[in-house]
Amino acid sequence: MRIGINIPDDLLAEVKEMRPPVNVSEACREALQRIVDEQQRVITRVESDDVRAKIAGLDDQTAPPEEPDWAAMALDDAAVWFKEIPPAGWEQFLYQCDVLRRQGRDEAEMVDVWSSMYGAQGIRQRLLNNQAWLVSELEREGVTGRRRDAWDRATRTYARAWLGYVHEVRRRLEQRRREAFERRQAERDAAHRARPDPVPPEHLV
Repeated sequence: MRIGINIPDDLLAEVKEMRPPVNVSEACREALQRIVDEQQRVITRVESDDVRAKIAGLDDQTAPPEEPDWAAMALDDAAVWFKEIPPAGWEQFLYQCDVLRRQGRDEAEMVDVWSSMYGAQGIRQRLLNNQAWLVSELEREGVTGRRRDAWDRATRTYARAWLGYVHEVRRRLEQRRREAFERRQAERDAAHRARPDPVPPEHLV
């Protein structure tokens, strides 16, 4: 293969003055061969030292942190939240949910506020506690040109699990109230049917 190389004018002038004459192509070829030989020597030494175990150890230490289990955190926070919420707070929560639904808004926009009430850590604190993972993800996203994917994914996952928990609680509460109402209604109906038929006065018989 023939390639062109650039040589400074003053260096080329000195080469031309040398005696015996220097074959520039041969000199370049020999210089390149020396570089290749030196690199091969490096590769051979690394292979003979068997650095694979050390490489694996370094790789494990520098690996980015695993993504936290946002759903598990949300369920833990929701459990604390529901355990501690007073009846008035629960009714206020249900009212706010219904208002958002009537307005056509997503309840998830309120999870950052709701989830941190009544002693629960909440999504803000969870994100703060796991900022090392978020930073590593944001750095990786910066390389690919995609921004906030990690943050959005974390908040969506957390909000979905948190809302799922509290609405399952709400469903069970409503079912309990419905069953209690139906039970009372059935008891009233049974009591009504068990009453004896009225006996008309004798003077009307």
